[in-house]
Amino acid sequence: VTSMYYAYGNCINLTGSPVCGPNVTDMIGAYSGCSNLTGSPVYGDKVIEMGGAYRYCYNLTGSPVCGPNVKSMSETYYYCNNLTGSPVCGEKVTDMTHMFSVISSLTLLDLSHFNVSNVQSIGSIFSYSYIPSLNLNNWKLDNVSYYDDLFTNSNINTLSINNLEGMIIPQEGT
Repeated sequence: VTSMYYAYGNCINLTGSPVCGPNVTDMIGAYSGCSNLTGSPVYGDKVIEMGGAYRYCYNLTGSPVCGPNVKSMSETYYYCNNLTGSPVCGEKVTDMTHMFSVISSLTLLDLSHFNVSNVQSIGSIFSYSYIPSLNLNNWKLDNVSYYDDLFTNSNINTLSINNLEGMIIPQEGT
């Protein structure tokens, strides 16, 4: 199996820790809506697409680690209210739009270790989220061209940003 495209979408009775096989490359929406999944997801090294893989998995916990070849993390942890650790992702990620949107129960989200050097899109990454402490130190965003609404309607008590380098600021009229 190479594609898990919405394979278990909305399986609300599915429990445990999600696992993907060693040959899977596409996890788009694979466990979307599986609200009773718990534990840290386990990914294979061949996964490239994870858009919405765990969207609406309200009870997903732990520190997810994505494989080294993942490019799209768009909406991956959208509405994952119980993540207890900080996800670890590879340097090939290019799309992080809405990655942590609409999350209300996190206690800490340390993303300072993320290698975001290839990210092109981070629009709405933290929109509508409650995150008491957020660490974005050392992010270098030279390649980001879409970053609209990063913190729209978010409640972030402590935000650490000491090196947001390279943001491409659009010129008026372009």
